[in-house]
Amino acid sequence: MPWHSEVTGETAVPLTTVLTGAADAFDGPDDIEIGLDGFTMSLTSPTRALTMRLVDVGGDGWPTAALAPAFAFQQAHTAVLEVDGDLLRCLKRAAIVRGKAGPVRLTFTPGTLAIGAAQAEVHTESDDEIEIDYDGPEHTVADNPEYLTAALGSAPDGKPVQIGFGTPKKPVTLRSDADPTWRHVLMPVVI
Repeated sequence: MPWHSEVTGETAVPLTTVLTGAADAFDGPDDIEIGLDGFTMSLTSPTRALTMRLVDVGGDGWPTAALAPAFAFQQAHTAVLEVDGDLLRCLKRAAIVRGKAGPVRLTFTPGTLAIGAAQAEVHTESDDEIEIDYDGPEHTVADNPEYLTAALGSAPDGKPVQIGFGTPKKPVTLRSDADPTWRHVLMPVVI
């Protein structure tokens, strides 16, 4: 994509969902002017304009105020996932079954992750199991499959991911030893 900048060294961290929505809104061939003031980012074209709040970032370019609490506490449980075709296919099947809304359930038991979803209106459900490295008690987390799949899809290629979880209302964290800068936080859906 061709671009031109009059500023160097600026870092902007917008919320992914807002930026994705903005990309859909600016679908024409017009040039888009991007403005930054440290707290907001503006996107302006001849036919549209959008301003979004930025996430506060630290010296390493990673969000601080918004995400620091999620990484500051110790997770009660951690499982290691291989981000491969099996995992992503199971998430995709569960997302299809759940319809347009609702979470997918991730049930962790020693050595196994069960991925499932249900849709009461059409009386369908999905349950797949994959082997994982986990030896804690049975624990179920519900997540939005789109956010989870997007996060896992950005993981370092072929490297395991640690998924940390605790109580149903605490964030789920994703990390990788292969790249300490790769981190994600997902808020679980309360079921």
